[in-house]
Amino acid sequence: MPANHEVVRFDIEAETAAEFSYAQANGVLLTQYWSVVDADGFMVKDPDIATGCDVDANVVYKFLEPGTKQRSSVPIIAPVGATTLRLSEQGHGWEWEIPAAAEAPPAVTTPQVESPVEPTVQEWTPITTTVAQNPVDSRPNPYPNSQDSFGRDTGTSGATLVGCGDWSEYQPGTGIYSDGSLDYAAECLPGGSMAPN
Repeated sequence: MPANHEVVRFDIEAETAAEFSYAQANGVLLTQYWSVVDADGFMVKDPDIATGCDVDANVVYKFLEPGTKQRSSVPIIAPVGATTLRLSEQGHGWEWEIPAAAEAPPAVTTPQVESPVEPTVQEWTPITTTVAQNPVDSRPNPYPNSQDSFGRDTGTSGATLVGCGDWSEYQPGTGIYSDGSLDYAAECLPGGSMAPN
């Protein structure tokens, strides 16, 4: 967790019309359209998803389908004291107030007591195990100097792979990363360890 940041969770339910008037409407809830406003009034666009929490972020990671209902609970990493959650594009959209966190009671400190007994040092021998590597997962990125879906050089965002794009919507090998970007991932190829069924 970055310094001065906290996890803010929002729940979302989306119901789509039987047919989209605009094809681009299927991506309206993707992470790139979300932002938070911090305590000083500065906007932080495309906040990171707290993937270490129990994450059900399909609605913000994947394109919507016509005539469906979806529900997600999305934990984002926001600056401490953030006041507003926004879903917007070029000044149009919605915003919601982020309630202030309840004040935590002051921590009780226990005085340190010195022990007259010397600590014992236990020696240990590390155990090394070899895990068979999936040969598909070990394939290198076949696109040198490639960029992710936000135009950044591959590997520079520091995001972690959280899933694979549905093959009916994405090319096999398309990975979905914790910052919402899309890029190649060998794990998402046919036979890869995270490939969709």
